[in-house]
Amino acid sequence: MRTLAGVPQGSRLGPQLFNLYINDVKDCAFRGKVYLYADDLALVVGRRNLEFNLNLLLDWAGRNKLTINASETKLMLLGAEQPACPISIDQSKPLEIVRE
Repeated sequence: MRTLAGVPQGSRLGPQLFNLYINDVKDCAFRGKVYLYADDLALVVGRRNLEFNLNLLLDWAGRNKLTINASETKLMLLGAEQPACPISIDQSKPLEIVRE
């Protein structure tokens, strides 16, 4: 089978190429902190900026032909307040809220 895009799974160069590919996500005008580790991204933002940052991330992913896996995306809220309405990234299922 011929591969038209990507790198072979388990290759030595794969992780470095992936990091180069997604490294510019940090250049988005996020309102808060961005942490990247392998293929994971953590956004640390205040509640008022959550929707703004999620929209920036989804726009970036669309431009780079990447998808965000909603089933693997979690929302951690610090403090007693809960969101006024469910938060989702794909308009189908709200993000899972985790405590720890």
